[in-house]
This record gives sequence, C-alpha cells and structure tokens, in this order.
Amino acid sequence: MRTDGRVVKLLFRFSRTLETDLAMSHKIAISLALLGCFVARTACGQKLAADIPYLKNGHERHVLDIYTPEKASDKKRPVMFWIHGGGWRVGDKSDVALKPKVLTERGFVFVSTNYRLLPEVDMDTLIRDVAKSLGWVHRNIAKHGGDPQRIFVGGHSAGAQLAALICIDDRYLKEESVSFDALRGCVPVDGDTYDIPKIIMTAEHRQALYGGKMFTGFLSRDACRQRQGHSTLSHPLFLRQSRHSRAGPPVGIRPA
Repeated sequence: MRTDGRVVKLLFRFSRTLETDLAMSHKIAISLALLGCFVARTACGQKLAADIPYLKNGHERHVLDIYTPEKASDKKRPVMFWIHGGGWRVGDKSDVALKPKVLTERGFVFVSTNYRLLPEVDMDTLIRDVAKSLGWVHRNIAKHGGDPQRIFVGGHSAGAQLAALICIDDRYLKEESVSFDALRGCVPVDGDTYDIPKIIMTAEHRQALYGGKMFTGFLSRDACRQRQGHSTLSHPLFLRQSRHSRAGPPVGIRPA
C-alpha cells in the first residue's frame, strides 16, 4: 500500500504539472495569436514607399520613406515630415517606431527623411539637405495623396533642432521655393539642442571643473581657431540658432 500511495502521489504531481504546462502553452498560443494580429494590422494598415530619392544623382542618404493609409481617399491628407535624431552624426529614417502607424491610422501621410551627417558635411549643408527633402515633398506629395499646403514638420533630438530651425528661419525653404504658408505646425520632440551657445558654455564649464576632452565635432576648424582669440559663440552657425544672439533674430523669423 505504501508503494501504491507513492505512485498515486507521483501521478497527482505529474497531472498537476501537465495541467500547468498545458495552461502555459495555451497562454503562449493566445499571446502569439494576438501578436500575429497586431503585426498583421501594422503591416496591412499602411503602405510604404521606401528609399525614394529626393535629389537626382544625389548621395545615398538623399532618400526618404513615405507611409500612406491603406485605404485611398478623394481628399488630400495632411502630411507629417519627420527628421530623425542622432546628434547630427548617426541615425536613419527608419528610426520611427510606431509613429507612421499611429498617424496613418488618423488620416496622415507620414514622410521620414535621411540627410547627410557630420563630419562628412558641415552643418549648413546638412540643414540644406533637410530643406531640399522638404522641397521635394512639397512638389511631389500630392502624387501620394498628401496635401502640399498642410505640412507638419517634426523631429527627435537633433531632428527636433533641425525641425525648429527649418520652421523659423525661412531662408532654407525659400531656396526650395517653399513658403511658410505651407507649414501648419512644428513638432520638435526632446529638443535639448535649441540653444547651442548655452550647451557650449555648459561643456566648457564642466571641462574647467573636471577636465577631459570636450566634444567639438560639429565645429569647423576655423571656428575652433576662433576659440583661441574669442568665444566660439561668435561663429555664424551659433549666432543663427541662439535666441541670445547679439546679431538679432534670423531673417524671416516668425514672431511668437
């Protein structure tokens, strides 16, 4: 009887373990099914036209992606023009997470652009790459169901700085024959890079306190030489982008 009792206990434990395993398998199956539904909805809820060049015979980074709602519409849709971050040195137009899905589900056309990066080009060239991309969108987005007169400009981190600059200094878009009237909003996300002179002063202060090498990767050699005679804050790039500039606001800046 003792042996039979042990067998009963073992069978009971095995049955409980099996029951638990089956329940877990059932939960996993449900989870995978839900995930599959989500992925299918994400893939089917929008169309992607990838790697469209915005400059003829341009650089490999002169490309953009266009996400459109799956269902066509007779009405032109508002456009979100997105600029990726990455400290002006790294990043890619694919770094958009769920933004295209969320916005296309709400009736937007979503555009994500690449641009050349530091140190391959200087900041002026980088900014103009973004402006050229936006110029292409303004001229061509109607073919993809977008409204060229309802463009929102957004970006993350370094992309936020570029978005803000494009939206307040009209010289860049004027070069592409795009009026501010086509812009309906600016969405700079996590833009800790608006006041570059303040960032430089903070870095110089930290270097004085703690030592070490200070990052100056976005400065030209001439600008670095300027630091020996007077402040880097006099560099034209920083004068254009700081609200504290003694040179005054940039041409075309919109009043608050």
